Amino acid sequence: ERVDHAELSWPLGGGIMVGSASQDENDPWPLQPGSFGAYVVTDNPDLLHARAVAAGAEITTGLHETDYGSRDFAVRDPEGNRWSFGSYRGAPRPAGGGSRGRARPGPSQIGACRCGSRRAA
Repeated sequence: ERVDHAELSWPLGGGIMVGSASQDENDPWPLQPGSFGAYVVTDNPDLLHARAVAAGAEITTGLHETDYGSRDFAVRDPEGNRWSFGSYRGAPRPAGGGSRGRARPGPSQIGACRCGSRRAA
């Protein structure tokens, strides 16, 4: 199976765009299946874990408490990529949500979307 383009939205806002590895040798962003990993913050890891188990997800690390106060679990998707989910929101941000004087990187600085105009039907 192949996913040319998918958008994962998160209930509290934000999202991630994903797609299967391209077989095109001219792909400007050639990633091999199984080479991706991400940590996704959730307010309810227990509920999300239950949904993942019910859907038949491959759980690689069961639901557990971490030594830094997060409740986490991890899965592997059908291409071998690893996804961790947990309640840890990262280090506190400066008041006002500032970026500590640094500009946020633009798309050209973090890599172009490799999805182009391909869309899943």
